[in-house]
Amino acid sequence: MFNRKSFNIFVIFGAVVLASCSSGPQVVDQDAQEISPRTPSASQTTYTAEPPAYLLEVVDPNSDKIYVFTDPASYQAYLNNGEPPSGKEVNDFGQTRVFVDVPEDRPVESIGSYQVYQGQLKPQNDFYAQRLVNGPKPRYYVFSSSELLNTPEGELPMQQSSVDGPNGELVIYSLQGADFYSLQQKFMAINSQ
Repeated sequence: MFNRKSFNIFVIFGAVVLASCSSGPQVVDQDAQEISPRTPSASQTTYTAEPPAYLLEVVDPNSDKIYVFTDPASYQAYLNNGEPPSGKEVNDFGQTRVFVDVPEDRPVESIGSYQVYQGQLKPQNDFYAQRLVNGPKPRYYVFSSSELLNTPEGELPMQQSSVDGPNGELVIYSLQGADFYSLQQKFMAINSQ
């Protein structure tokens, strides 16, 4: 089986493997043609994604875009002036989402609301989402589970509806993980501004 010579070879081989693993990732510098340890450049910035408490969506049927707000004040400003806001556009799940309330220098992958849509980040405990679907008969969809963000409106589970919209629109509450009255209170607080 193992004699002293094969054991020594095995130990030397293991030491070489360990030594090559411990030196860290290597990159080749094309100009110098030498291998150097990879270090982050001064221009690279690390962002911490903060989980949102709100995701307020507006589906614009004229542009096939969904505007995603995390700040109720900017959401209300958009509803009041009707001017499409700028933001980071992302095409996923067959839709174009525009993430508003985001600094322009941030990569989309570092945005908390984007990560919640991707299932990479849990939202805050008191998470609230609403989707305003504009059109001839505008309606709101309200829910508190981030698992429902990519669910089509007609497939939202456990629904209860009420005419609670600021202009008499129908509001459909999905009660998965929440009760009707708490969702209704949050809806009224955000939309009565």
